[in-house]
Amino acid sequence: MRAGSSSTNLFPAGLRFVLDRGVCSTYIRGMKRISMFLSDSQIAALKKLAKRTGIKMSELVRRFIDEGLKKA
Repeated sequence: MRAGSSSTNLFPAGLRFVLDRGVCSTYIRGMKRISMFLSDSQIAALKKLAKRTGIKMSELVRRFIDEGLKKA
């Protein structure tokens, strides 16, 4: 996102998630695997954001999808 953007910050600084094995198992069981194509620039931006926030790319994509669906 660009500086000065009016959208909300989905990834507060310092926010980290700690999940135990049971929680992860339950979380994954409620999901389905899909395939999608992303451009090189989208992948690069996701990698940069993942490194900066400590959040995996897959979780970032899920959050962006959830926010987009709220606005649809």
